[in-house]
Amino acid sequence: IVEALRTSAADNSSIVGPASTPSDWTSLEVPWVDHNQIHFGDASILRPTGLVTIAAAEGAAIVADDTGDGQGGETRQVSALYADGTTAVLGNGLVGIPLADPGGALAAWTTSIPAGDTTVNVFDTESREVIASTTVGADIRVLSVHGDTLLLGNLDDVELTWSPTSGGDPQPLSVARTVDDGFISDTAGDVAFATRLGASELVRADGTTVAAFDDSYFASISPSSRFVAMSGQRYIRVWDATADQEVQLGLPADQRGEATRWSPDGVLVVRTVPTETGTPIPPDTPVTYFACQVPSGACQSLPSVTESAGLADGLESSSAGQFATYVG
Repeated sequence: IVEALRTSAADNSSIVGPASTPSDWTSLEVPWVDHNQIHFGDASILRPTGLVTIAAAEGAAIVADDTGDGQGGETRQVSALYADGTTAVLGNGLVGIPLADPGGALAAWTTSIPAGDTTVNVFDTESREVIASTTVGADIRVLSVHGDTLLLGNLDDVELTWSPTSGGDPQPLSVARTVDDGFISDTAGDVAFATRLGASELVRADGTTVAAFDDSYFASISPSSRFVAMSGQRYIRVWDATADQEVQLGLPADQRGEATRWSPDGVLVVRTVPTETGTPIPPDTPVTYFACQVPSGACQSLPSVTESAGLADGLESSSAGQFATYVG
């Protein structure tokens, strides 16, 4: 359904983020971790031993941690850490990676039974309730959340969109694209990103190709739907879908971008490692974080909160794929 790509009908071309780049984690309104705690705003909780990833929506960080493998799959717990310091357990069992809209109130994850169907659960951080759920086929995952629209799918040929607040069932996503055998890894507003081994492209709902790339990337579209952060095996790229040009990030020459996260107002948080670091990235590799303004590309270092790439911080990295925002 091409119309699903037009969920952001307003012109977002003027949205470029705040006038100045925040220099601390709290003002960015994104979660961060150290060896002992997870932080969100002024709130914090103990860091779970099996921490997998942290998604972020307005007012809450959504935390997933491994609890064991006793049901024939990845057994996890999903919890919420609210900015006021309260917490809540949202789900347990065979739980997929939770994703959220950093500029909205919705988060979503899947639950499943061995060799059975998958249920998609949608949580509203404002009402603090699961507001919708729907059953889909096996192996379906949440690929992205933007506004009230979810992108669902797998690595094969299943791609669905669902607007849980509007009612109805998930519908097939139909986007013209030239990346054969690729899958849509993110879609928002009027753009979608398709990728496969060795090629990727950014397309519009009418099938127009915005940009094509001779490499595989996993993409994350900004809250404004204007910018696309792409994570590759060796570096990251940022594309301006309105200006149809690449955004040059002002990172130090001795650092290369390795993973990203968007803040609610469009600042791109970039995790870097030393330029000479190989792939896969060793767990003891020192990491640095930057807050980067787009489209200017100005980047400012953030206070160090982790010592190595072995800590899960929820930033999106191609080393583990779009579906699992592990670190390293």
